[in-house]
Amino acid sequence: MSLDLEILDAFEKPGNVLVPDLKGYDYVPTIIEYDEYPFMMSPGGFCLTFPMANAGKKTKKCLRLWFNDKARVDNLAHIRNVAGYFNLHQPHYVVKYKYVEQALRLLNGKVIPGVVMDWIEGDTLIEYVRKNYRKANVMRSLAKTFYNMVDYLNHNNMAHGDLSGENIIVTSVGNMVLIDYDSFFVKGQPTNIEQPTWGVPAYQHPAREANQFLNTYMDFFSQQIIYLSLIAIAEKPSLFNSDSDKELIFQNSDLSSQTALVNSAAYKAIASIPNQEVKDRLEDLRKDIALPLDKVRSLTAIYDRDKEKRRREEEVRNRPKPQDRVVPKENKEVKRRVSSFASFCGYCGYRFPIERDNAYYCPICGSKRAIIHQTYDN
Repeated sequence: MSLDLEILDAFEKPGNVLVPDLKGYDYVPTIIEYDEYPFMMSPGGFCLTFPMANAGKKTKKCLRLWFNDKARVDNLAHIRNVAGYFNLHQPHYVVKYKYVEQALRLLNGKVIPGVVMDWIEGDTLIEYVRKNYRKANVMRSLAKTFYNMVDYLNHNNMAHGDLSGENIIVTSVGNMVLIDYDSFFVKGQPTNIEQPTWGVPAYQHPAREANQFLNTYMDFFSQQIIYLSLIAIAEKPSLFNSDSDKELIFQNSDLSSQTALVNSAAYKAIASIPNQEVKDRLEDLRKDIALPLDKVRSLTAIYDRDKEKRRREEEVRNRPKPQDRVVPKENKEVKRRVSSFASFCGYCGYRFPIERDNAYYCPICGSKRAIIHQTYDN
């Protein structure tokens, strides 16, 4: 019997969950009557995830158990490191995450490890878009929330490793929470941890599969794909296939190369949208798909570049034009100077009559007649 079936059979029987933090918790009954097992469960590429509830507590938890045992063994130190980082630093956009060595006892007596997490109520990103893709304001708000989340990760040197429509939960109030931390990269982590997954292909750079180790830049292309998709759907809802269970807009084959991208129906449909931000982000994606993975730009770097560009353009616009410049005048005033004889003698007081207006000397005392200088503005 395969390990996943062994886990399902053991989980159904009371007493096989060994995690102390889950004492008093029980599985959540399935709402699908024809399911083979009576409990809710979400399968993943490496793990089975079981929501669990306690009648005396409002908050649910979930237990994640590896059915791909090789993936767990190769990644064990990494998982412990990420769990320790989360508990110590309590970063935003993630939930409490605790590795447990003895999590479940199988029916054959073997004990396997697992991870205990808080259960987050909400829709996956793809489910949330399916419900709201016709509401432009909701999609724009979702894009902004996504930008804020990845901007926080970028500034804190963290990366999820598998950003997709399935690994982001949108809560009832529109907040985002990341789930599935098997490929998570945290600050200070060794750089030689092999990546356990390449991520969902419809969100990944064509060079991602050749990337060997977890790193800070492995999310950057996925950031561009998701953000562009959300703002494009806001402008043109028909881009989203409501029957899709994984892809927002782009298909796996669209992202195999730059040529495949620009020739894809998705690219051409987005390019026809008369919105400058959409066109700019599409052009960024076109350029970056042809770059090596470690040269791809983060969404933060792209918008920082745009802010700097706008600042420089504003500076140029506000710079005085040659014809608008005020040229200071020389501090030299042009004046008109007028000179004339005084009408009285400065010594004896004799008043000169009009007929003697040009006399140089006083006829009474003989004194030289004074000259008066007056200055007027031109």
